[in-house]
Amino acid sequence: MLYHDMETFCKQADDKTNITLQRYVDDYKCAYGTYTLWCYLTAIGVICGPLFLPQQFPTDAKYPFSVEQHPLKGIIYLHQSLVGLQVSAGMCIDCSIAILLFYSAARLELLAKKIRNVKTECELDACIKLHDEILR
Repeated sequence: MLYHDMETFCKQADDKTNITLQRYVDDYKCAYGTYTLWCYLTAIGVICGPLFLPQQFPTDAKYPFSVEQHPLKGIIYLHQSLVGLQVSAGMCIDCSIAILLFYSAARLELLAKKIRNVKTECELDACIKLHDEILR
């Protein structure tokens, strides 16, 4: 539902709206891109750790059975690697949530500009309804 609303809003946006939205993207794209990159690079570093360190697996886990046999060792290594990448993906969800919050912030900023130019009671009512829609 929210994605559809965002898509419709962006398609119907005028030049001033697009400038405001683009400013939010430009202000934060480097920070969030860097955060996402470091999440995955850290996971890859941990996954590759056993290639350079004297440990068998990416994490220092103890198992109640022998892990020296090749198929089992490979399965455990693959599992720990996939979990590391999954954790990175989970951390990157924070960036997605922040982007949704920036969309709302941009819409509220546009609404504030619109409220400054209100001349009639009908225009104010329309702004109040828009504010309720943004909060939803």
